[in-house]
Amino acid sequence: MITRSRSFSGCKRIPISPGMFFFTLSLAFLFLLPRSSLVLGKGRDVGNTGPTPLADAALEEYPPGDRRFSVVSLANETSVGTKPYAHILVSPALEPKLYAALEEAYPPLSVLMALSGKAPTVRKGSNVRRDIPASISLQGYNVTEDAMGKLEYDKEDKKKHPVHPLWQRFVEYHISDKFYEDLSKLAGEHIAKFHGKKYVYGDPGYHGVQTRRAHAHKFKPSVDMDCQISFNTPVTKRSQVRGAHIDSAIKIFGALYYFKHAEDTSHGGDFSLYSCRGGCKPLSSSKVKTGNGHKQHTMFSARDTHVVTNVPYSANTFVLFINSKYAVHGVTPRSVTPYPRRLINFIGNRL
Repeated sequence: MITRSRSFSGCKRIPISPGMFFFTLSLAFLFLLPRSSLVLGKGRDVGNTGPTPLADAALEEYPPGDRRFSVVSLANETSVGTKPYAHILVSPALEPKLYAALEEAYPPLSVLMALSGKAPTVRKGSNVRRDIPASISLQGYNVTEDAMGKLEYDKEDKKKHPVHPLWQRFVEYHISDKFYEDLSKLAGEHIAKFHGKKYVYGDPGYHGVQTRRAHAHKFKPSVDMDCQISFNTPVTKRSQVRGAHIDSAIKIFGALYYFKHAEDTSHGGDFSLYSCRGGCKPLSSSKVKTGNGHKQHTMFSARDTHVVTNVPYSANTFVLFINSKYAVHGVTPRSVTPYPRRLINFIGNRL
């Protein structure tokens, strides 16, 4: 047997087998690595698992309901585009100080995987979309509501929450009437054009929002909203999570907000807005994909579409589209990477 040994003064020479030598070396290597570099399957457990001084301090500066949480707080009329269809693009979407605090407290991949595993429908594999709905991320966030569904925050120990309380304030804001008012001010005319005036904040026919967490209202609400901490799993083979498609007709808007990791050098995962070449012909039902927890989407062939606007997967970038039969969109292929595609998914459906 081959042995490796060291002799120290006054110490006995101890033979070490090759297996024991490499096992000991591996243990030492793992202990020297920061937790963020440990591998979960094919993906790194990226994200801060230690103290969050920026996020903790932000709890004092950004109270619940603060409009600075709004991903369109820095938007103006130039942020609204109409080609190939109505959309809002804001970058940077949040002031750098708030974004840095949220990024610091962004749940690591291990937590994302665990929380999204509690969702009703879970898919596994490479470059797969997974979502953490507000009903999960707001657990421990003591909620009361009045007739219009306004939420109040009960300050508790942050260890009782599935995500940092700053993230819970962010999620809470984006399932509120305040956020829908923000959107209506920017794109109300486009919402009215494709979905009717009663779905615009301030119209006499508008009766507020319903969240997937709170449902008690004096009147039947107009809009069902969700704000999901979402991600695409690490990529083991270059692939596209979803090609050109349109969403269900009940959707008023869809939106994404990106939190790309600073060390993520992957390419792709961009959001594309398409136009049809003389009209899009839907793929047969056998070729239509279904997403994680989503209703069936109408898919189109790449031959019938071309990209008009491409929104890069880039930190602090927000894109929203007003849904219609013209709102063909998709995600570009993403290169192999151990990093998840980190994003926030916003949903607004007609009720």
